[in-house]
Amino acid sequence: MAAPGGAYLREVLDKEAVEVARLYAQQGITVFVLTYRLPGEGHENGKDVTLQDAQRAVRVVRAHAKEWGLDENRIGFMGFSAGGHMASMLGAKFAQEVYRPQDAADRLSARPDYLMLLYPVVSMQDGVTHADTKKALLGSNPGKALEDQYSADLHVTRSAPPTLLILADDDTDVVPENSIRYYQALKRAGVPAEMHIFAQGKHGFAVKFTKGLPVAVWPETGLSWMKAVKMMR
Repeated sequence: MAAPGGAYLREVLDKEAVEVARLYAQQGITVFVLTYRLPGEGHENGKDVTLQDAQRAVRVVRAHAKEWGLDENRIGFMGFSAGGHMASMLGAKFAQEVYRPQDAADRLSARPDYLMLLYPVVSMQDGVTHADTKKALLGSNPGKALEDQYSADLHVTRSAPPTLLILADDDTDVVPENSIRYYQALKRAGVPAEMHIFAQGKHGFAVKFTKGLPVAVWPETGLSWMKAVKMMR
């Protein structure tokens, strides 16, 4: 499952979902591109629609895994930037009830078996968060309680899935502290985690903007990690 970024204002489906899906499909990996609802579209409980959609997506794929020739115990979730916030919240709050069950699929676990987070927004706290993403999700003056509620690093438990984080040190849009906090939370909880911080790449490198940079190896790094955590044969 690939969830693109876009600051919860739009979805960058081409470079942060479709291109990655095509690349990994060449390696025999089935990738679903997730188009999700945005908080500002007028939905009931707009703050939770992205987590709702993430949970539902995992459950639907798990429900149809055998039909589609997939392993129901090897369902991963990849998130980029704001999509990384969605993914990190899913990793921390996969068991939280955020929508009414719709069908039999909703009786299944929404826990992904692994997470891949690329330059993710994680925290909603000032000085760390991405301002546009925070405003789109929580509004202009949400207060500390809401900031903490939607800061994924504050809700990680030992049940969180193994996680790979990939980012660039020169990212000034979503500062590395977001990934660092999530990694530290995973380690405190005893969850297997791996983090790669490349010197160059800035924000939003995906595949398209890695040419000539060491960060260009990140898709292979992802494949190697998936094999290491036994999510690939």
